[in-house]
Amino acid sequence: MTSMFNSHPQAAAMMVDWMDGGDPVVTLVKRFGPELQEALQDPEKQEQLAVAQKEYLERVTKEKELEEQYQENLSASLTELDKVQEELGLTDEKKRMESLS
Repeated sequence: MTSMFNSHPQAAAMMVDWMDGGDPVVTLVKRFGPELQEALQDPEKQEQLAVAQKEYLERVTKEKELEEQYQENLSASLTELDKVQEELGLTDEKKRMESLS
């Protein structure tokens, strides 16, 4: 990572700005203003940015689906644990002690 920051000091400065609570978008403009503006005007870069945006949206959608599935699984698991606890007549204290032994 040190070699990357040495070869790209703007990236290092950007990371420092972010670590200090800076806004990532503002930092990009602050550190890469002309290059960023050129990239936004370049048709080839616009295509790459459109692909990156599509990938981002797909990832966010997938993360949301996984979080919903996790919550459903957790809820079902806790319900099953409560049923087993009741079937075995375990109190929370007994359950804790049995899990320790």
